[in-house]
Amino acid sequence: MQMITAIIQPDKLDEIGDGKIFITELKECIRIRTEQRGGQAI
Repeated sequence: MQMITAIIQPDKLDEIGDGKIFITELKECIRIRTEQRGGQAI
């Protein structure tokens, strides 16, 4: 969760319009060029 804090803190103005962060589960990742899958594709 350190990454989330690093994203939030520099831009937080405590005002409407500061934005939102959506965190979702990544089911699968594929690098098209090499066809690598999973963590290797990231």
